Amino acid sequence: MPNVFAKVSGFDTARDDWSAADIAPYIDRALELFGPERLMFGSDWPVANLRGGYSKVWRETNLALARLAHYERDRILGGTAIAFYHLPVMGASASNGKGAGLMSSEPLNQISRCE
Repeated sequence: MPNVFAKVSGFDTARDDWSAADIAPYIDRALELFGPERLMFGSDWPVANLRGGYSKVWRETNLALARLAHYERDRILGGTAIAFYHLPVMGASASNGKGAGLMSSEPLNQISRCE
């Protein structure tokens, strides 16, 4: 089903003491089913505030994705959502100065607002 996309989200709702190691197998399975071109990060905000906050969701998701190729991480953390939602991509002069690259230490504002 090439028109079906999925979000990597909701992992923080199962228990309070979750970590990247806990969510990695689920991300791996989602990658098998959808591939990075149809898989995107979902922040779970504001529900994420109940189990460690958004910064924990972002940090642990990035740790779980760290072993993937740069292209795969870029797709999951922003590229897929940009393509799916037809979002404009701003250059370095109009953004946070880091350029239009999708990997950074903080989430893209335009992606997190699409939840």
